[in-house]
Amino acid sequence: MQSKKLLTRRRLLELRKLVIVTMVFLLSLSNFLPYSAQYAQANETPSLSDLELKQDVDGEERKEVEKGATFTFNVDALIPESGSNEGTLTILNQVNKQLAIENVEVVVNEEESDLEATVEEQDVSLELTPEQLDTVAGQHVTLKITAAFQDEVEAGTEIEHVAEAFINGELAEKAEPVTVALLADAEAPAEEETTEEEAQQEEEV
Repeated sequence: MQSKKLLTRRRLLELRKLVIVTMVFLLSLSNFLPYSAQYAQANETPSLSDLELKQDVDGEERKEVEKGATFTFNVDALIPESGSNEGTLTILNQVNKQLAIENVEVVVNEEESDLEATVEEQDVSLELTPEQLDTVAGQHVTLKITAAFQDEVEAGTEIEHVAEAFINGELAEKAEPVTVALLADAEAPAEEETTEEEAQQEEEV
């Protein structure tokens, strides 16, 4: 009987030790996992797909213009620090046919650059090769499209401008659209009312 009791106690002690060791291990693991996740996040390599694409029209989301006035769509892409080895980046703008393209230029961090956009009818695009992406990594590449409403466009017309970014031909990012609106023609000034003195002069005549 005593030997059986001793065996039972030993088993209980061993089981208790096992439980304690398991609890210590789980506690250690729970403390380690958040740090490992934070470390992995901190050391995550930026990807070309992390680029930020934004746009405005003369610094606004919506702009009203008079007929004949020009305005500029500013399509800005913040290029990630790395990811150039992932392929080619293309920024595409399909300018509405009711707009006439006046000028196109590309700036990097608001300074002149050697980058050139391609204009094919109403499509304006900027293609960046892996080598070019290396030179502009971590910088703002802005495509500036200056345009005006066509003469035949009716007053009150509103147009949304869309800008998209493609990586190796696949859509990767789409900027929030901006709107440009054509104001109505100014009304002709009302004729001045005839004064009493002018009326009397007309009667005398």
